[in-house]
Amino acid sequence: MRKNRLFILGIFTVMVALVSLSLVSGTWAKYTSSVSGSDSARVAKWEFTLNSVAVTNSAVATPQNVTFDLFKTIKDTDGSAETDLSAIDGSIIAPGTQGSFDLVINNTSEVNATYSIDYTITNEDSIPVQFSVDGTNWSSSLEDVAATPIAHTNGTKTITVQWKWAFDGNDNVDTLLGLDGDAEISVAVKITFTQVD
Repeated sequence: MRKNRLFILGIFTVMVALVSLSLVSGTWAKYTSSVSGSDSARVAKWEFTLNSVAVTNSAVATPQNVTFDLFKTIKDTDGSAETDLSAIDGSIIAPGTQGSFDLVINNTSEVNATYSIDYTITNEDSIPVQFSVDGTNWSSSLEDVAATPIAHTNGTKTITVQWKWAFDGNDNVDTLLGLDGDAEISVAVKITFTQVD
């Protein structure tokens, strides 16, 4: 019986020694390394203004309405204030009137972009109003502006849209329009901004 106890005690001692040896050797005899890292980024700002009004929608949404008071800029043919009409608020125009309106586009975003402009003129009664964006070439229509670069961080572009109804035009046509008194002309503008890849 004593031999069995000694034998069991011997086996137990060997097992404890093996466990201790593996713990000690694992602590002293292996390489360890550790590396960690992280990164983050935020989304670049997409921000434009048109005549100091922030553009706050996506192009896939309904276009945002902004003020485009083209005819409210009414003046006399010599450039002085118009005084010959009963309303000088731009609600009526007549031969010998003119005006202009600035579209001031500002890219305050953090990416380069392009802008394009689509003009729509509705003039079913053929009022002989002419338009220009350079003050030299006049036409009854406005040519759309294809994608044009505008740099990020305060890239600015000013487009001056001008209109005039010549005083020395066709008196008969002008008079018939005036006798009718309800002919209308309207100009709509749509500006689309697109990120440059």
